[in-house]
Amino acid sequence: MTAADQTPDAQSPADRPAGDQVQSDRSAPGQTAGGGATRDRSALRVLTVSSEEQLQAAFSIRFEVFVEEQGVSADAELDAADRAPTTQHVIVVDTSVEPPEPVGTGRLLTDAEHLDALHIGRLAVRAPWRSSGVGAVLMRALETLAAERTPRGSQVRVELSAQEQAIGFYQRQGYVVDDSHRYLDENIWHRDAVKTVDGTA
Repeated sequence: MTAADQTPDAQSPADRPAGDQVQSDRSAPGQTAGGGATRDRSALRVLTVSSEEQLQAAFSIRFEVFVEEQGVSADAELDAADRAPTTQHVIVVDTSVEPPEPVGTGRLLTDAEHLDALHIGRLAVRAPWRSSGVGAVLMRALETLAAERTPRGSQVRVELSAQEQAIGFYQRQGYVVDDSHRYLDENIWHRDAVKTVDGTA
């Protein structure tokens, strides 16, 4: 099973904001509900990015959330990891409109200094889709990719850097948050979090 072309179930929990320390990889599934509109989660589809057009759509969501809303420096938002051969990006699209509209994104990457772990980061959901389960859908897709990189019968540590206002969201996804240390990334307070994922390769 791959993360590409999945249709998420309609029971995804609501999402809230967050981030990934080793790469300064902030993540923000969503700070607040986007107007309270009812969204059709059955129309959501997860795609593993495989084209420049899809990658640019992911970047557009990130700039909207991190740069325009959260004040992250535009120069800091994109980094070398975005185009590294070991980095995978996913987007969630709303197929109820034509053409399908990208509504959320995230990435999974490796770190040369931490080869025993994979890192989730740059998780971002557009405002109208917050509190609609998109963040949880993204997390499941990225964890599926992490599992597919890991031999069956073994496990991998999946790490991320959570914005403090998003800690509850990540805990609901099964992550253990380090309460002993907080740090600033782009003037946003973060804490590290980790989850162990079973391999399926």
